[in-house]
Amino acid sequence: MFNINLLIICQGLIQGVIAKSGFKSEESIDKFFGITPNDYPSINIIDNSLGTYQKYRFSDVYKKMNLKNLTKFVDLWQQKKLINYKRSQPIPEYQPPIIKVVVEKNFRNVVINNDNDIVLLVFSPTDQNSKKWAELLENEVVKKLKMNEESNPKLGFAALDIVGNEVDDLNGKVTAVPLIMLFPGKNKNNYKIYKGEQNAESLCDFIVDNSNNSVERDDL
Repeated sequence: MFNINLLIICQGLIQGVIAKSGFKSEESIDKFFGITPNDYPSINIIDNSLGTYQKYRFSDVYKKMNLKNLTKFVDLWQQKKLINYKRSQPIPEYQPPIIKVVVEKNFRNVVINNDNDIVLLVFSPTDQNSKKWAELLENEVVKKLKMNEESNPKLGFAALDIVGNEVDDLNGKVTAVPLIMLFPGKNKNNYKIYKGEQNAESLCDFIVDNSNNSVERDDL
């Protein structure tokens, strides 16, 4: 059977339909929609009429592929009744004690909806430099800030795999990885981006200087 994926590209109105088969060069489109060749045939809508890409998957609404359901799917999109698909990994059942794992589904709870100062590492799992930053945070920075002694209860650390998760709060903010961001407890919109050297001392200075809450450190 010939595997077909219909990609409906639109900007307010449908501009065109692309029929495609599952070649390797199209893997990025499949990841964009969170589908695999096993999901073919697949119909999806990209809508950038609001200035950002909104994605809608037929499979989230209907299981059976036929003309009637396809017509209803497009009608629901035109009526703005579809729910935008966002790529997200599952929320971890277990969280590490210091550096929390953040995904799209729990990003706001961990990073935004609290008055803690949150240091966020945005990384790619295949990027070697991302791994070095993660090791620096875990092995040196958290010790200098005495996180294991619970001396800074209003300071938190988190890590986000940007490849596996689409987070609205980070739209336009992440242009390269790894990226370290600090979200101050009393003003999350006034986030800071670390641009210093890859060493614990410099990063600790950045965290202490930009946190809303008092941060204790151990420089011995």
